[in-house]
Amino acid sequence: MSHSTKSLPEHGHLTACHECDLLVNLPHERVGYRLKCPCCGYVIVDTRYDALGKTLAASLAALLLFIPANLLPIMAINIGDMGQSTTVLQGAQLMWQAEYFWVAFMVVLTAFIVPLLELSLLLSITVLAKLRRGMGFVVSAVKVYQKIRSWGMLEVYMFGILVSIVKLVDLADLVVNGGLYCFGGLLFCSTYAAASFDPHEVWEIVDETKH
Repeated sequence: MSHSTKSLPEHGHLTACHECDLLVNLPHERVGYRLKCPCCGYVIVDTRYDALGKTLAASLAALLLFIPANLLPIMAINIGDMGQSTTVLQGAQLMWQAEYFWVAFMVVLTAFIVPLLELSLLLSITVLAKLRRGMGFVVSAVKVYQKIRSWGMLEVYMFGILVSIVKLVDLADLVVNGGLYCFGGLLFCSTYAAASFDPHEVWEIVDETKH
């Protein structure tokens, strides 16, 4: 997604609609403002109060939960005298050993690497934007975040865990461990961070630092 905002002293700020490229005047006061394109109806600006602060807090909380969510066992399965508990990464390791290579790779990519990268980028973007520093890195980080965000699939992994619990509950003794609660908290915080992130606010800060 490209960004184009122009400063015109006599008319305030203009921005281009990302869908139809129509130039639209932006109001000077944009806190809590929602602006739709008069031509195609695309939401050009949707600012929420202190969106950066909300994104910063949620991404930081998600990163703190990321560690126990991946190190603590999700659940334990007991059948007779046999029992086993696994973490997310141990589950991927077992799939690899069973020669489900692509499945193991996709689990690690979508449930570990991409979510960790997404949260790290969101935290870096919001901290630097609030400090008005490192705008070159912020621009690159926003572009990378927007390209990789569709690859993070924590909710799909969580759905798979819940389906497994429902299907196994009559076949074995299941014990839910702390990792599942941390994973649920991680999913909630990461979803809230992504939903509250407003790239328009970041682009405006980038523009302000240029002048």
